[in-house]
Amino acid sequence: MKLIIPVYLNQKLVFDLIAMMRNGMSTITKVSTQESENNSNSGEISGGFGLGSALSSLLKMDMSIKDSSKSGTEQNETKSEERVHTPASILFNLVQDMRTENIITPIQGETLPDIGSFVEFDAVLTRNPMIETIDAFLSLMKVATSFTEEAGMSNNEKKKLKAENDAIIQKIEDFGSLLKAGNTIDLVAKDVNSNLSALVTVETDFLNDPFMSDLVEGEFKVLGKVIKTVKKEESPISFLRKSALSKMPNETLDEVFGALTSLTDQGFSLPENKFTLDGPAFQIIPVAIYA
Repeated sequence: MKLIIPVYLNQKLVFDLIAMMRNGMSTITKVSTQESENNSNSGEISGGFGLGSALSSLLKMDMSIKDSSKSGTEQNETKSEERVHTPASILFNLVQDMRTENIITPIQGETLPDIGSFVEFDAVLTRNPMIETIDAFLSLMKVATSFTEEAGMSNNEKKKLKAENDAIIQKIEDFGSLLKAGNTIDLVAKDVNSNLSALVTVETDFLNDPFMSDLVEGEFKVLGKVIKTVKKEESPISFLRKSALSKMPNETLDEVFGALTSLTDQGFSLPENKFTLDGPAFQIIPVAIYA
């Protein structure tokens, strides 16, 4: 297995899974070393090692080293070494164990994986197109207002124009906030095994970069557990399912987003105006995304 670089790593799930597979988890392995010259020496060295206080009651390891020697002059040698895993190295070991134990189910051709199975697949990820559209339009709006011609306008007219632009920007930001409700963001993987699509819902707290500049559009491996599948003829997965906008009629949504995406006619590059992910598709809770 090649060395990996995670760009998304749900540490809570990684620790939980490796503890389940190994019947608990030791936090530190220690071999003690010490040099001394003594006459009829006996003693005990002990130490406690563990994680931070939040997990110390569950994952603390105590170790004692006992040493006794006979009379006379002799040299006792005891070497001490601490070995500490980072979250990424624990993920590396977890993936190896899951592959060895055949816990990861390969995605076969165009067949949807079973709900509840762990899958690992290659993917090029894009953000929820609804959020991408709002963020892109908001950025364009802010740039446009910065370069608005104000020559020949009175101070009152300038203030009125600024107030109108600020009001529009605020409405767009409020609308975007509805789409981003909660601390999760949807990523979309198209053409998994040529024909399948995947919805990957990540928790923002575990992203390497909250702006996802290192995540979107790159090619990565995704490891996660399948929680939903949708066949081609079944109802698609809604990108709006987490927000109050999911209660709005499609005609209203088409009107709102149609006005935004009409900018493509003026040469602007914006995502396709879609509210759903059509089947065949599956949704996963990701454990990690890595290169």
